[in-house]
Amino acid sequence: MKYLEAVIKETLRLYLLAPFLLRELEEEVKFEGYQLLPGITILLSVYMIHRHPDYFPEPEKFDPDRFSPERAKGRYSFAFIPFSEGPRNFIGQKFAMLGMKSIISKILRTYKLLPGTTQLVLAVDILLKTRTGVHIKLEDRK
Repeated sequence: MKYLEAVIKETLRLYLLAPFLLRELEEEVKFEGYQLLPGITILLSVYMIHRHPDYFPEPEKFDPDRFSPERAKGRYSFAFIPFSEGPRNFIGQKFAMLGMKSIISKILRTYKLLPGTTQLVLAVDILLKTRTGVHIKLEDRK
């Protein structure tokens, strides 16, 4: 289940549900020579953070081993935030991970997952979605 969790995390890194977060500043922040005042809304591009080459070399490559304990050690804690972070993070993230592992492991025990023939084309809206759908083939393991 540890490797399955790494696969899920790598999938969430590349194809997270919410590609950006909006936050209202509660106090003054100085950022790269700019003074950001309380009350302004900032947009954080989680999509781009998850693809930053300083944190994830070869960022477009699917590599679940990025989340092995050895490779994740020392990584900036806010480099991977699929469920947000801080006081407004998703409180059910551990339950969600358990649910995903349970459902995916049941599917994998029953079927072989094979790639489909349609290229994945992403569309960014409030949520990240596909224009083409996700096409896979299931083959019974009998």
